[in-house]
Amino acid sequence: MFWSLFAAVTDTEPRNVVCYFEKMKRLIKIILILFLFTNLNLVKLYSQNSNNDIVKAEKLLEKGNYKKALRKIDNVIKHKNCTCGNCEWEINYQTNIIRFKIYSKLSDYEQARNALDSIYYSTEQIDSLKIITYKVQLGKEKLKNIIDSSINKSKIECENEICFALIPFENDSYLKFKLNLDLISKYLYSSEKPKDSQIWNDYFLNSLGYKQLE
Repeated sequence: MFWSLFAAVTDTEPRNVVCYFEKMKRLIKIILILFLFTNLNLVKLYSQNSNNDIVKAEKLLEKGNYKKALRKIDNVIKHKNCTCGNCEWEINYQTNIIRFKIYSKLSDYEQARNALDSIYYSTEQIDSLKIITYKVQLGKEKLKNIIDSSINKSKIECENEICFALIPFENDSYLKFKLNLDLISKYLYSSEKPKDSQIWNDYFLNSLGYKQLE
């Protein structure tokens, strides 16, 4: 197809340099249009494949085929081709939520929390999911006691523009919660950067996640 177009544009001897370059410009425009058309169709195809694989992973999860579901998720991440931020963030969220569900089913709660931490952002709903894993491991009453007695000793740690709040408890362990984008902005970019965790403490004690322990 390319050579037929080339022949169509250059089928006559150029009478002068200007005429020749005008023809070449038309040829380049045609090539660019074909390239963009092909590329857009490929992006659409990759996007459809990603969505199809996510649906398949969810069905495998429902059937209890956890290993196959994880492989399908790995395939989505490996072959994703996003041209916009929304696509990237949506795939990141969906794949890690499925990971969370799989590892929770397998009672691997640390991996389940790691999946939540791998989501690009955090929300009260995501914190609530994380609290569920801590509640299963520690029990509702013990978890609430840990938070109530230790939250004033919590600390904020930030690295690569990602921040976590750490609530200490026994054996040098921590309850770990990812800060949302608004709180990260306050701790990293506000004119008066907070020097302690009080802002996060107040936010967390009024959050949906903590209220499920009351």
